Amino acid sequence: MALDIDKFVDSDVSGRVDKRRGRRSQPERTAVMQKRLLEATVESLVDVGWARTTLPEVVKRAGVARGAQVHHFPTKSSLIQAVGKHLISTSRRDFESYFQSLAPDEKSIQSALDGLWSMLKTPTWIAIMELGIASRTEESASAVIVDFIKNVDENIMEFVKLNFGELGKIDEVEMVLKVVIAFLSGLALERTIVANEDDKYDRVYKFFKSALISGMGSNLIENTKGEK
Repeated sequence: MALDIDKFVDSDVSGRVDKRRGRRSQPERTAVMQKRLLEATVESLVDVGWARTTLPEVVKRAGVARGAQVHHFPTKSSLIQAVGKHLISTSRRDFESYFQSLAPDEKSIQSALDGLWSMLKTPTWIAIMELGIASRTEESASAVIVDFIKNVDENIMEFVKLNFGELGKIDEVEMVLKVVIAFLSGLALERTIVANEDDKYDRVYKFFKSALISGMGSNLIENTKGEK
């Protein structure tokens, strides 16, 4: 079972030894090795897709011995399950960091949507979409995506209730949020297929955001600010 990697390791995959303590502890070394394998898997999914993301390919990209991969993730299924958890924690952390970095008067529904759209264009979400496509026929990918969808739904609803209390009181808000995620995910997927059309997809996003805000009630949206 994969450790809670972020507990031990920062975004630098190689990590840095604390000179005051000397060598890393065994749990820290394990976490660093696992993170190298997980990030190599994400990189492979983005670069060459599901079918060509094999264990030898991951080992090569991670720059580790085959034995290390077998020790931590003996099968592709176990590796993909760990990648799913890694992507869930990474996407949530990145979005929360973005939103909390905003000034209080900048924390609005619009800025939350902007952050979501920006995140959907990152390698993290491209890897998720690659797993989503594979999930139709691959059981291990399907299990990851089902868990990911569940977590996204729960996390977004929690975020809305925490930061936009009034919005959480709108009838059928969960349905509205589901439409937002489904539309933007689909738009982001299409963007990865159609080359050199980023400006067009950004315009489509802005049109959708405008229509969404208008449809939900501009007064409520404009006056809804983050509480934190």
